[in-house]
Amino acid sequence: MTGNGNGYSGAPTSLTPAPSSVPDAPWRPLLPWLAAAAALILALAALALWLARERQISLEAVRLEAVAGLRAQQVTAWVNDRRAQFQFLARTPLWPELLARWQDHGDDTARERLLERTRDYAKGHGFASLSMIDASGRVLPPTEATAPSLLPLPAPVRDASRRALSSGQPVMTEIYRQPGGT
Repeated sequence: MTGNGNGYSGAPTSLTPAPSSVPDAPWRPLLPWLAAAAALILALAALALWLARERQISLEAVRLEAVAGLRAQQVTAWVNDRRAQFQFLARTPLWPELLARWQDHGDDTARERLLERTRDYAKGHGFASLSMIDASGRVLPPTEATAPSLLPLPAPVRDASRRALSSGQPVMTEIYRQPGGT
């Protein structure tokens, strides 16, 4: 024996590969089919996820439309309620009579009664406050109960009060946001 003692002589004895200790697997011809099946399963799973996502988006869109429709109905009802309240106040002779007695004749009893009626009306209808505006655009009656947010009057309220004074009818403003308000 020649060589380094481990049985290797350094020169190849044959060009044929050594027999493999792993036998040929009978499933090896199935590998392309198994890979195709796995790819198909992954594609179907991805499709199912995409379809579920699209369905969820559609459901959320329907839900959002329903909420928007409900909110629009609520705002419409709120505006109609305010309009009815303004019409009631315009047709009720008590308010203008008390205001005229106070403004034209200096009747302090009329002023106090007007203040009381204004507070009661505001409280009864869930308003934070209720104020009247005179012909010069001042908030009446000027007391500590007058809402500070109305002093000075926002531009939409000033414009609406001018239109109301010229027409003799209550005028509502559009919904507006005051600068710095929420």
